[in-house]
Amino acid sequence: MSTWLVERPQRLTFDEVKQLRVRVIAGRVDVVGTDDETAVDVTEIRRRPLRIQYGDGALTVAYEPTKTPTFVHGFIDQHVKRAMSVLTITVPRDCEVEIESLSADVRVSDLDGKVTVHTLNAPATLVRLPGDVAVDSVSGSVRMREVAGDLWVRNISGEVTLVESVSEVVEVETVSGAITCDLASPVVTGVSLATYTGHVTVRVPDNSDLSVDLRTTNGVITTPFTGLRHELSPLFRRVRGALGDDGGRLQVRTVTGRVALLSRPPERSADADPLGEFEETS
Repeated sequence: MSTWLVERPQRLTFDEVKQLRVRVIAGRVDVVGTDDETAVDVTEIRRRPLRIQYGDGALTVAYEPTKTPTFVHGFIDQHVKRAMSVLTITVPRDCEVEIESLSADVRVSDLDGKVTVHTLNAPATLVRLPGDVAVDSVSGSVRMREVAGDLWVRNISGEVTLVESVSEVVEVETVSGAITCDLASPVVTGVSLATYTGHVTVRVPDNSDLSVDLRTTNGVITTPFTGLRHELSPLFRRVRGALGDDGGRLQVRTVTGRVALLSRPPERSADADPLGEFEETS
């Protein structure tokens, strides 16, 4: 195992990397899949050095460990010391990546391997990821485009936006964060979206094969699809039925949040992008 203590801007290159783990506090971390050189480029660093370790195909970029082992509590003492770093990390496309961030912006793109992101109060942007993706956040926004593998997102108050998804399995849960889910493929296995007070907007192609079940306790459900049944009871409002051949499953649950199931245009333009000016990782 080789170890470097980085206290100033520096670039390090590595041989084969199969696994990457990053633990950062404030600043920004960009992880990009590439067919070229594997490298860690530290362009800015303050207050506290980074420890970089490499061995047996595993690369770790992190601050010194604290006495408290848990993720959240272990970061509090370091955050008080105002540690900050700006990193760009290039790895092979099939590399598995895990990132933990307190408040540093996280950007990940062009990776085939599994991507796992944990944030406390940091935005995460994920672009062009054919592999499985798991995101766990407290209050940071999560923005995703062209995710193709199975997707799991847990967020408390941050917004979750998924654009041009071709994932067959999508599971998103929030407490108060809004959910926008743009499904580009008419074929899915299961899409489950749940929130307490956040609003949910789903866009699906007209030729989708879906079993639809939308339910809210005190919210409002709207959809232009005429083949779905609208049910109203003292306990809940519900819209359900089948689109197409009733192949996959779309389930939405809210307590007070609005639900909108909309038709997705066959060809999307930049003006129709729910994210607006979506900043891609490069």
